Amino acid sequence: MKDKGCSLNMLILMFMAMGHTSYGATEATNMPVSYALVFIMMLIILLVTIFKMHLKIKKLKAIKLELDDQNNILQYMASHDPITHLYNRGTMVEHIQKHLLMQEHKISYLYDIAITNLRLINDTYSHDIGNEVLKVVAKRLREAFDGPLETLGMDQMTFLAIESHTRSKEDAITRAYRLIEGLSEPIEVDYMEIDVLISVGISMAPDHSLDAKQLIKKANMALVESLNRGYKSVYYYEDTLYIDVIKRITLEKQLRRAIKLNEMVLYYQPKINLKTMKVDGCEALIRWHHPDGHVIYPNDFIPLAEDIGFIDDIGKWVVTESICQVKRWQSLGHNIRISINVSGKEFDDEFIEHIQQNIKIHNIDPSLLEVEITETAALKDLNHSRHLVQTLHDFGIRVSLDDFGTGYSSMTYIKQLKASKLKIDKSFIDDLDNMEQRIVIESMILLGKKLDYYINIEGVESKKQLMILKKLGVDEVQGWLFSKAILPEAFIEYVKVFDENGL
Repeated sequence: MKDKGCSLNMLILMFMAMGHTSYGATEATNMPVSYALVFIMMLIILLVTIFKMHLKIKKLKAIKLELDDQNNILQYMASHDPITHLYNRGTMVEHIQKHLLMQEHKISYLYDIAITNLRLINDTYSHDIGNEVLKVVAKRLREAFDGPLETLGMDQMTFLAIESHTRSKEDAITRAYRLIEGLSEPIEVDYMEIDVLISVGISMAPDHSLDAKQLIKKANMALVESLNRGYKSVYYYEDTLYIDVIKRITLEKQLRRAIKLNEMVLYYQPKINLKTMKVDGCEALIRWHHPDGHVIYPNDFIPLAEDIGFIDDIGKWVVTESICQVKRWQSLGHNIRISINVSGKEFDDEFIEHIQQNIKIHNIDPSLLEVEITETAALKDLNHSRHLVQTLHDFGIRVSLDDFGTGYSSMTYIKQLKASKLKIDKSFIDDLDNMEQRIVIESMILLGKKLDYYINIEGVESKKQLMILKKLGVDEVQGWLFSKAILPEAFIEYVKVFDENGL
């Protein structure tokens, strides 16, 4: 364009020079022609200038349109989820806030919707397949929420939907279950049919909040509670849930430092050999001596420890403390076997190695330690569990199957695991006057005996239960009839008294 402009300017100058020469030659005779030529040249210059300006304006308009398009794209990317093309969290917060202001304290329901098996889909198939599933679910949501007072968005990997058509809590919950039904239809991707599991949490404005972020937070808390209750579930936010969450957060912080501050304590419940009627050993049961003075029992903090990944630290501390206690009792002249409980999340090669190392360090007889695993833990990976059980046996440590009968009780797996002891859950002896119950417990004991298992029954609370179990050939019992779990100092005194005087 610059070269063309230069050429044009040169041409104009040539015309001007010619006009000037002509004017000089015919000054006296041809003046009108010279004026006409000058006028033409000036007109050409003007036209060229206008043409140049037109080109520049056109180019500027094109650049502006391109910038506008790019700006629109950037704005869209900044406000929408790249996979589902729904509003992202930031934009959704703005829209929910506008929605709440427009409604002027009228009822609105916010649904937090999760594909609860999305991670499994990603791990099993691929993230690309998972993205296709998200797109299909988003499409179904658009079809379910298509009213003028309904808005859809994404918050990380959960969907958000706010609407103002539903008039009651019961109707909102009903709508959520219908959503689950519609969204859970299998999705076909690459000739594969993929099952989708949906859970929903619900919060409501104005009762729960008129602030968008708080309303989303409470819907999410309800969703978490919904997930805790199982697949395809709905939970409607309650204020008590917020209190529970605060308590959980506080408890989590305290739990993380509990071992460092020596707040964990092991209590020991005696096990009685029914043939000798002597103390046969004990079970180590952890307690948390909270700084505020009360004792927290395992059911109230072990699930939390598992959730936050702290169970390994607690489990290893229990192993170390139990082995140290065996050593301390040995120094007092007592060889007492201690059994420890191992959860499914910690029963692995590293944990077994930790046990072996501590036994070697403290130089105790491995037979004075017993490991109790639940059916659920054993069945997590049966082949690997069998390997771990064999490793413990080879090292001289006894293994007990805890809570037998409450899980998947199968003759096949108890034969394969080859543990030493079956611990039958107390629920099977709560009503021994019932003939059906009696037949069940007799069958379980007979099965265990046939497979060469040592039989323990926990939760014995009456002499009547004790007499029946003794007749049925049970080897070992424990329960409140004999003693609750007690501190180690009291345990030695208990052993002396019981072995001398019996029950």
